[in-house]
Amino acid sequence: MSTEHNWPEDFSHENGNYNNDCYMCKTVFIGHKRRHVCRVCATPKSIRDQLAHLQSQLDECRKELTARLAQVERERDALTAALVDCHAYLMQQLRAKSLNDSAKDGTQKLSRMVSEVLDAARAAVAALSR
Repeated sequence: MSTEHNWPEDFSHENGNYNNDCYMCKTVFIGHKRRHVCRVCATPKSIRDQLAHLQSQLDECRKELTARLAQVERERDALTAALVDCHAYLMQQLRAKSLNDSAKDGTQKLSRMVSEVLDAARAAVAALSR
């Protein structure tokens, strides 16, 4: 029994779940007990063609969106990896600077720079995740 021949809007009614034989195409369909024509035979061909065209467009959009999402996820992963590398480098620089007692001001500035870079990178990753 094909679901496209059924009348789902009849299902909620008391007499809406009967197995009927379409008098035009002889297909068994589910619908109100007084229905004698399935949904396919009752729907004009032009409307069925339009619905099929819209469904194919919807499927194409779904494929494009899935591909774009995969691309955005790859870009996000690359930015995350770059962020980790940048963080490691900046922390290494910070440790090297902090070994030198006379460079306390530079260490504080570098620490602020690390925080600013990390914040900017996190914002970029968050923007790509949306």
